[in-house]
Amino acid sequence: MFEIANSINDPVVKFSIRLPKSEVKEMSTAVIDDSDCLIQVLSDIQAENTDATSLDDLMLIFDVIRKSPG
Repeated sequence: MFEIANSINDPVVKFSIRLPKSEVKEMSTAVIDDSDCLIQVLSDIQAENTDATSLDDLMLIFDVIRKSPG
């Protein structure tokens, strides 16, 4: 989620999601018909419960999160 949030906020980065053709319609329908569910799932993410390969990376991630607006 951290990488997604940062890519969306960076005008240089192009963010895209690749899905098999068989799942595109289902994903579109889910986002349109149940956007509240998607928002709830994203809101329930607890960064303090995350892990990273490197403690330095984790500290950098937390620093960026603390400085972000939301």
